[in-house]
Amino acid sequence: MQKDGNASPPVRDFPGMIVYYPPVEWQGLFQRPQHLAVHLARQCSSFFYVQPAGLRNPALRDMARLRNLFFVRRDAQGRSVAGSNLHVKRLPFLPFHGLAAVEKYNSLVFSCFFRSKAAACPGKRILWTGAPAPFLRHAVRAARPDLLVFDWMDDYALFRHLPRAVVEMQDWLVKRADLVFASSGRLFQRAVALRGEYGVSLAPNGVDLDHWARASFPRHGGRQPWPPGRPVVGYFGTISHWMDARLVEQVARLLPGCTFVFVGPRDDAGRMDRVFCLDNCLHIPASSYEKLPGIAGGFDLCWLPFREDSAVQAVNPVKIYEYLAMGKPVVSIPLPDIMQFSKVVAFARGAASFAAAISRALANAGNSHAVTQRVDAVRPYSWQAIAGGVAEALAALG
Repeated sequence: MQKDGNASPPVRDFPGMIVYYPPVEWQGLFQRPQHLAVHLARQCSSFFYVQPAGLRNPALRDMARLRNLFFVRRDAQGRSVAGSNLHVKRLPFLPFHGLAAVEKYNSLVFSCFFRSKAAACPGKRILWTGAPAPFLRHAVRAARPDLLVFDWMDDYALFRHLPRAVVEMQDWLVKRADLVFASSGRLFQRAVALRGEYGVSLAPNGVDLDHWARASFPRHGGRQPWPPGRPVVGYFGTISHWMDARLVEQVARLLPGCTFVFVGPRDDAGRMDRVFCLDNCLHIPASSYEKLPGIAGGFDLCWLPFREDSAVQAVNPVKIYEYLAMGKPVVSIPLPDIMQFSKVVAFARGAASFAAAISRALANAGNSHAVTQRVDAVRPYSWQAIAGGVAEALAALG
């Protein structure tokens, strides 16, 4: 298997272009959308990553999001990424949903952009979306792509803060798209139930093995942003409604000798305030994808203290793959798509169970054989391999 680096030469598995409307901005947390974009761009003639307007109507706490949308930084406008055939584009969308005039305007903006790029493309023209933005229903009709693809990463029907139009658009895409890629087994099963097996593929999440191998290097060059001398239990990623704040607080109180570190932006409406008031809990607001292995390399153990609700049961967390790629011990709530890693991940329910599992894992953290087993468990899931399967499915359907 080839390494999952960013220096592979372009391979044109299918001629043509992909215009991608993702759920996250390019400069946000580097996740599935950006990884797939980098690798798929090597396999088509041109790839356009269109900065999204978001899926929920903005509130006062979204001023940073609105600023990014209307006052565009030069490096986020029309730049080329990872080769001349991957371009990040910002279009003048209006970030509102449920208003007919706004939906028609956003549809016109997107479809005009798509048609302008399609006119110069002699091959297959693919409209790819990972976000069920309602305006896309009109944009698909106006843009007339050769293929419509939906990369289904979350069941948005379970997110109560989203407009009803978003949920309806999700079902429309599952039923109408030429090809649906489901990131988890639960989403795959629901897609098959909605449309049948034809045109549905399971495309799980993956990991950049080379990138996370850097976490095995010496910690921070000597200085760590937390008190030395105590075991560090770490988490990285967005801190949002899926975090079980009560569970985290209870575990932190049961293990006062551990330092609990959370790296990433907060979108939890203050639910984690009581956690970050504890002496042994630390929040690091943000870290770039490039620097994150240097911070996470200082973790003695990684964990996934999510709430066990229906929304979380449908996800396949990228961070589990990244934790294992570092060779770190992992403790998590039991999720269907990570049960396959039961030999290298400890599963727990409730504060007492988590505290006991963390204590056992820390006692065995220095086992070199266990480190190798963890890395080997995710080796088949390189982003290069995942993107290769996606490209094959696109080429076959065309």
